Amino acid sequence: MPRRGDALFKATTGFLGLATAATGAYLVASMIGAYSSAKQQGDKAATGPGAQQQ
Repeated sequence: MPRRGDALFKATTGFLGLATAATGAYLVASMIGAYSSAKQQGDKAATGPGAQQQ
């Protein structure tokens, strides 16, 4: 039977792993979002004075 400290250690390590993965995914998603929104702004500006402003 494992000691309680081992279970707590495993749970903490698993939680930190999930948090790290979630943070990495969030950073990648925000970078992609920033790139695509900047690209859209560039495309709108390239269409001339008739471009819709949001």
